[in-house]
Amino acid sequence: MPVPGPPADFSPFVSAVMKGNPNLVITSVNFQSFAGFTAALTQGGFKGTNANFVGYVPGLLGSPAGAQLAAALEGALVVTQVVPQEEQTEYIKQIEKDLTAIKAKTGTFITLSASIAYAQAELLVEQLKAVGKDLNTKTFDEKVNGGSFTFKTPQAGGPGKMDFPSGHFIPADCAAAVKVAAKAYTVSVPFACYESPVVKGS
Repeated sequence: MPVPGPPADFSPFVSAVMKGNPNLVITSVNFQSFAGFTAALTQGGFKGTNANFVGYVPGLLGSPAGAQLAAALEGALVVTQVVPQEEQTEYIKQIEKDLTAIKAKTGTFITLSASIAYAQAELLVEQLKAVGKDLNTKTFDEKVNGGSFTFKTPQAGGPGKMDFPSGHFIPADCAAAVKVAAKAYTVSVPFACYESPVVKGS
């Protein structure tokens, strides 16, 4: 599929997929193309499970601008490494408490950008705690990148642990699957961790 896309016509791609008579399709394309292809595949008669990696954008499906997207994705699965707010883990509840404490304009609603920023901030806080009071560029590098630092969220149900320095190059080893139904996300596979193929410290 052309990048950045979307292509003018999805039918050649739909035809190619349908020739294999699949019951599962992994739509691994960019945000510009995934919704159009998902809708075209459904219109082409696909009845199985269609999963993608880019469709979890909290708040978008229910917005006026997201109505067409919601219709295109109805029934699709989204695999996300962002902890879904819909799951209400201890980690999510802590973010909601913090948003309330700072009187966030969105209330307790966690936007995608806020979710990512919160995880990044928590990572930095844990790194600084690990380094301690003797903080400078050398001690920070030695502690974080020396092979002994592992990031873990203080709350349960948060992003997966990350060993460093490999954490600079691979994502956290956890994910969830949410399903698009009636302009909303529902948790199909709860957020869970799996064994990372990268050896600690590598």
